[in-house]
Amino acid sequence: DRFGLQKARLILNLTEQHINTVTKSIELFSTELARLSNGRARIDFREDDPLKNYFPANHHSGTTRMSAAAKTGVVDGQCKIHDVNNLYIAGSSVFPTTGFANPTFTIVALALRLSDHIRQIFKRS
Repeated sequence: DRFGLQKARLILNLTEQHINTVTKSIELFSTELARLSNGRARIDFREDDPLKNYFPANHHSGTTRMSAAAKTGVVDGQCKIHDVNNLYIAGSSVFPTTGFANPTFTIVALALRLSDHIRQIFKRS
């Protein structure tokens, strides 16, 4: 970068599971909307490439994935980096998987949960 520091490069490789998950989410939303309000949802795809249609917001998640073991993730269930004391991450990067909706409310809930956990640590010490 302009300060001579290395920049991170994110390579996003979406899988068939991503497409299937988003497609199923749209189907479930449409079914529930019709059941609750007699409404209908219609998605018009404007391009042949489904990835451009399904992922317009590009919420990059899972880059510091939560997992019970350091071998399969970066943080544990309390958002603490494996094998590092006093270093926590609260954000969508810890999500083991992502959904179709904007992740903001889930991030806020995760941060509030983490703050409660850290508060308990301070009370014990």
